[in-house]
Amino acid sequence: MELVMITQKGCGPCEKMKLIAPKKLLKYNIPIKFVDLEPMPENIRPPYTPYFYLLDGKKIIEEWGGDEKKLIKVLKRNLE
Repeated sequence: MELVMITQKGCGPCEKMKLIAPKKLLKYNIPIKFVDLEPMPENIRPPYTPYFYLLDGKKIIEEWGGDEKKLIKVLKRNLE
């Protein structure tokens, strides 16, 4: 499993979640990868940031946008 977080410059919630998400993932021992929105092609950009993908290999288990509460719910639902 891996968590991918899409961020962009000037996004306050992105900066906040960059600090929070790695701490929440320690419990589950899964890595996090940060990806900048700017160089992404338009046709694959998420609707807003921060946006998350929970992956198992190359398979998307779940994708969502949101805050700390949503992150915790998704992690519990898929990893506990």
